[in-house]
Amino acid sequence: MSGRVPGSRVGLTVHDRATGRTVAEHDPGGRFYTASVVKLAIAGRVLRTAGWRPPPPGPERERLVRMLAASDDPVASVLWSRYGGPAVVHRTAAEAGLRATTAPAEPAEWELTVTTPRDLRILYTYITDEIPAPAADLVLGALSGAQATAADGIDQSFGIPSALPDTETAVKQGWMRVDGELVLHTTGLVGADHRYVVVLLSRHPAGTDLTTAATALTEGVAALAPALTGTRTPSGSPGSDCPPGPRAEETC
Repeated sequence: MSGRVPGSRVGLTVHDRATGRTVAEHDPGGRFYTASVVKLAIAGRVLRTAGWRPPPPGPERERLVRMLAASDDPVASVLWSRYGGPAVVHRTAAEAGLRATTAPAEPAEWELTVTTPRDLRILYTYITDEIPAPAADLVLGALSGAQATAADGIDQSFGIPSALPDTETAVKQGWMRVDGELVLHTTGLVGADHRYVVVLLSRHPAGTDLTTAATALTEGVAALAPALTGTRTPSGSPGSDCPPGPRAEETC
C-alpha cells in the first residue's frame, strides 16, 4: 500500500477463527481513528441494553440495519447520543475486552473513537462467539448485506468486497478526512462460517485521492486472498474441517 500511496500508515491483522491462529499481521497495536467502524460498538450497545433482544420488524430494526449495511451517519449520531455517547465505547471495551480502544475527546464525535487492528479483531470475535445468537445474527446479517453504495453516496465496495467477490463476506467499512488526511478502513469476516477476521486500517497523507487509497486497500486484501479462499491452507493450520470460534476443540 505504501508503494501506491507514499507516506501512508497501515495496520493489519488477519485471524483464523477455526484454528485460533494469526494468518498475517502488521502493526496490530497501531492506533487509528475508527471512522464508521465504531458503528459496530453502537449496534452492540443498542442490543446489549435491550438484553440482547433484537427489535421486532419495524422502523427501529430497519434503522439499526441501515446504520450497519448502508453506514448511515445520521442514524449513528442519534443512537450514539441516545445510548450514552462516549459510554458506548467505555462499556463495549469493558464487556468485549478491548484494551486500547478509547472514546473521542469530543463527546459528540463518535467517528474520532480510537482503536487498533487487534482490538477490532477482538470485537469481531466477541460478536461471532460471545453475544447471544439472535443479536449476533442481526449484526452479521446486516454486515453480510452491506450495500455497495453507502447512505452518503460513497462507494464502499473497496477492500474486502472487491478483492474477494466470490467469497462470503460480512463487512464494516470506514472513511473520513481528519486533519487534512484520509482515514480509510476495510474490516470484516471472510469465508464460510465467518472463518477469518480481516482488519485493514489505513491513514493517508493530505491530498490523497479516495479512489487511489481505496484501490490500495483492495490490492492489499487481494494479496491475502490465497490464504482466505482455500487456494492454500495457512501455514501451520490443521485444515478447514475444524469448527469456527474459540469454543472449538484444540485438535479436530
